[in-house]
Amino acid sequence: MAEPWRRAVVHLSLCFILGCFIAILLSNYWPVSAVDWRRSFNAAPSSAAKENLRRKLVITVTTTTTTETGDLKNALLRKTAVALSLVPPPLLWLVVEPQPTVNSTAELLRRTTVMYRHLPSDPISSVEDQNNLALSHIAKHRLDGLVLFAPISAVFDLRLFDHIRRTQAMVGAWPTAGIAPDGTTVDVDGPVCRSSRVVDWRSSAVDLAGVSFNSSILWRRNSSDLPQGLVGLVRQAVLEERNSVEPVPSPDCANIMTWHLPSRPIRSRE
Repeated sequence: MAEPWRRAVVHLSLCFILGCFIAILLSNYWPVSAVDWRRSFNAAPSSAAKENLRRKLVITVTTTTTTETGDLKNALLRKTAVALSLVPPPLLWLVVEPQPTVNSTAELLRRTTVMYRHLPSDPISSVEDQNNLALSHIAKHRLDGLVLFAPISAVFDLRLFDHIRRTQAMVGAWPTAGIAPDGTTVDVDGPVCRSSRVVDWRSSAVDLAGVSFNSSILWRRNSSDLPQGLVGLVRQAVLEERNSVEPVPSPDCANIMTWHLPSRPIRSRE
């Protein structure tokens, strides 16, 4: 009857001796005191970590439609993902797309290095409906940051993200440009700036790809009476408070920061 107890005592003794031997062996190669452990856990964050904490969150909204399908849509999304991966964090990418193609896009997004949220929309939803869905998501979850619309076919100057993080006003705006399908003309849209102020707009319709705004606008104002919902609220804030819109880049918003690619291949000139 005493045999099992003897075996247990022997096993415990061997484990104790082995543990002491390993502790002595490791102390020769890793001489870390208790004070050193406390210092490592209480160490101040690195300069890079401090810089990330100081930066404002940029919430980038990208919509897709049923006209962008297959390889074209995947190529445009990868193009945007690569560009956003070069932007210093923190950045959140909201991708909105119609229901039937959600699964293939989800696989593509999982392979990116960008923090994202994938929002499925109604199959027949318009770009404005999708933008409203993204803004509703931001308002519902109180995502505090700077909102930027990034159409799937747009190309951005990467310096733009640094510029909008420096803005002090609730709304920032910059010129955008689009290449005509024939490749012979360029249409410029956006604000006209003078003396560090936005004095006019090149057209009555605000190009959302040329605007950034503080997300708190979405829950500080009432959009229930606006036919365009939260998108209409943003346009209203831009047009009605023109004097408080900050030029990007400051002071004269002279640089085109967003280019719209043509939806169809450019026709060669004969």
